[in-house]
Amino acid sequence: MRKSGNENISPEIAHNPAEKGPHHMNQQTSSSKIQSIEMLRGIAAFLVAWYHFTQGNHQFLSDGWLKSSGVWGWLGVEMFFVISGFVIPFALYKGQFIFSTDWYRFLLKRITRIDPPYLVSIGLVAGLWYLSALTPGFQGLAPDISWYQVAVHLGYLTDFLGMNWLQPVYWSLAIEFQYYFLIMLVIPLLIHQNLTIRRMAILVLILIPVIGFSKILVFYWLALFGIGITGFLFYTGLLNRVEFSVFLSLSSLICAWRIGIPETIAGLLTLWLIFLLKNVSIRPLLFMGTISYSLYLVHVPVGGRIINLFTRLDDSLWIHLAGLLAASAVSILFSWMFYHLAEKPSIRLASRITY
Repeated sequence: MRKSGNENISPEIAHNPAEKGPHHMNQQTSSSKIQSIEMLRGIAAFLVAWYHFTQGNHQFLSDGWLKSSGVWGWLGVEMFFVISGFVIPFALYKGQFIFSTDWYRFLLKRITRIDPPYLVSIGLVAGLWYLSALTPGFQGLAPDISWYQVAVHLGYLTDFLGMNWLQPVYWSLAIEFQYYFLIMLVIPLLIHQNLTIRRMAILVLILIPVIGFSKILVFYWLALFGIGITGFLFYTGLLNRVEFSVFLSLSSLICAWRIGIPETIAGLLTLWLIFLLKNVSIRPLLFMGTISYSLYLVHVPVGGRIINLFTRLDDSLWIHLAGLLAASAVSILFSWMFYHLAEKPSIRLASRITY
């Protein structure tokens, strides 16, 4: 049952208003979506799609400005990590999450929200792979998918078992899934009424990547998630401006060192835009944000095949432009249908799970 009113606030989230920074979350903020996050999700998903359209098939584009336009699109994944760093603890904070009573509801809610569309997309990947293999001129690998491989995907264990993902975007979902477990464990400390505990919690999170971890573990990416988490703490007033500046600087330095400078720039730009555009509403970008998860899941199996078709046509700039536009348009249209048929039912079901 969802908790409401101050009488049910646990000691972990009963904060002292005097400790709050300039972005203390008022009632309006706590009950409404942050528009910038929705729009940035759409931008991030399209950047990743554009990257795969321009870089995924080496027979499609030769070196030039058109191919170069998507060379940095992979940074959309890093944008998603920062967004998750901000929005997941923000949702837990708004929901007055208490670990001892709500942990299983949180996990069930995330699994219900994320996994059904993910499973449908695996079926889509498999189905289109088998259909493509039947077409004349097919030049790809012969379909080879086992139930064991699907089961491993459902557990997000593919990298741990040295297997290949059925499509390239799935690896990041595994990182996000690990992050859900981590943030669930540490959120009581991040929003604790004791300021010292809050400071120590974010400091430890930021410093963990210094040890050095494999890229298949969320700990490798924690500095990026930390940029978003630090932004969340400042936005809700749990860090003041000076604390925010110190922790954000530290997280950025570690991110640049352990992950890379481009990733750090993308992360900082994402956080800056979350604050800058939080009250801005651009309908096309909000639409893209709504279908962003669906677009992320289907652009490779759907849009990638459009690109493959255009590799059989004349090698000209106009054909290449038409191919990219067709791949983008078909992917967006298919994502819209996928959202309504596969993702939206999961959203509705997940919304019934409260904490």
